[in-house]
Amino acid sequence: MSDETQPQSASAEKQGDRRELARGASLAFLGRAGALIEAASFPLYLWLYGSVMFGIYATLWAVIRIGTGLTQMGMDVALQRFLPGFSDETDVHRSVGIAIGLASIAGLVGAVGLIVAAPWLTVFMQGAASLDRATAIGVIRLYAWLLPLWTLLEILTACVRARRKFGPEIRIRSFYEQAFRITFALSFFALGMKTYGLFAAHVVSMGISAALAYRLLGRFFDRRRILEAGFDAALFRRMLHYALPMVPATLVQRFFSELPVVLLNVLVPGAAGAASAGYYSIARKISSFLQVIHTSFDYVIAPLAAYRAGAAGVRAVADMYAYSTRLMVAIGLLAAAAVLAARGPLLEGLGTAAGEVATALAILVLGRLFSFLFGQAQAIIRTIASTYWSLANGLAGLAVMVGLLMLRAGPYGTAGAATAAAAGMVTSAALAFLEVALIARIVPYTREMLRPVGVAALLGGGLLLAGKAVAPLPAAAQFAILFVVFLLSLAAFVRFGPSDEDAVAFGRLGRVLRQGRRRGKSHPDAPQ
Repeated sequence: MSDETQPQSASAEKQGDRRELARGASLAFLGRAGALIEAASFPLYLWLYGSVMFGIYATLWAVIRIGTGLTQMGMDVALQRFLPGFSDETDVHRSVGIAIGLASIAGLVGAVGLIVAAPWLTVFMQGAASLDRATAIGVIRLYAWLLPLWTLLEILTACVRARRKFGPEIRIRSFYEQAFRITFALSFFALGMKTYGLFAAHVVSMGISAALAYRLLGRFFDRRRILEAGFDAALFRRMLHYALPMVPATLVQRFFSELPVVLLNVLVPGAAGAASAGYYSIARKISSFLQVIHTSFDYVIAPLAAYRAGAAGVRAVADMYAYSTRLMVAIGLLAAAAVLAARGPLLEGLGTAAGEVATALAILVLGRLFSFLFGQAQAIIRTIASTYWSLANGLAGLAVMVGLLMLRAGPYGTAGAATAAAAGMVTSAALAFLEVALIARIVPYTREMLRPVGVAALLGGGLLLAGKAVAPLPAAAQFAILFVVFLLSLAAFVRFGPSDEDAVAFGRLGRVLRQGRRRGKSHPDAPQ
């Protein structure tokens, strides 16, 4: 290959990576944005079932999510690591069978454990003082079946994601499951199920979604071949050796999201604890608009980095690391400004609780935005280094969060819990960033980052000013105007923010929005 051909090939390969990253992240974002339906549904559940019952629901949902971090047995992460590197489809189907079988057994064992332990788990339901003990135990035992269903759904969709298919699986997990849950919650309430209705709705919706995910599996794998592939003890040991250290790492990530909800219910006395847990859940879900952005890139970059690093070495991930970081920070600035500007209309229906939720929301949004500065370091360190690095990072962040929770959650309620969660999250991300810099000797900061981040900062400032300008209007009008301003800001960012080379990855949208701009040859500063 000539010297001239090599740079052209490298440039084409880099553009291909950027296109796949941007396309995958956009599909993942559209799918994950369905999780925002849950944020919108929480005030509805609060209104229908009351603050105490909703707080109990939020607490038990947090317990289930923590539990799935264990019952997945790390197989969701192992699939991302192993499947992209297999050339033999027999090994691919064997791996899928191992993951599904092991996680399904673990999920069923976990459900039985929750059913048996239900009388003791009522300690996490201080708001259940308004329920008799038998009813509280019955609620836990009904909801326990969500554990194996959610575990199976996570593994089935992880199989699809490992094929680098990022849209369909997330639509099932987000849009469809949320739509089913809302529909059944309304239906059961109308039928008079004011105690069990919300919990039953979640179990039924998850069961339907798991069935849809199993059907989706057949589009990307041969389900009969999974059954006929047989058992490979050596492959099983390899997957387990990688996956088991990821179990505590996954649990730690779940603790970041869910532990504040559980501990608020314990640390704040009486029914106020359940209410505080519910209010924090609302703030966390609304702030998850930013987490959707982070997770969208994380879902895509993990299998891409595994594939690229395996084919060409660790240094090959440098460009996608830099590209994803500058794009994520820039879009994160716009998203954070939009959420902060729209806090008023978003929380209008919460009455006296709106101020408490608004403070927690602002803290969580700023914490998530700060963690964006460290890019996808956590996904990359999982790919290029021992899993124990990820575990150590998570434990360090968790220690910071738990320490602050114990100090601040009791006296400061939801705001104290939000401060603790934000501090722990930033600690974990910062440690991963330092490790990528030391191990791979790559950092995501280049001169290419200045323009998109600068443009995004200016547009974000405009969003905040728009929020203040429309504050006297009714809540619905405020939200509608700010939503339009946010979309216009995104369009302006795509037109003026990225370089010509970066904008190519936006595909048709980038070409349409950037029509008329003078195109020149860009000279990106790829990290060396």
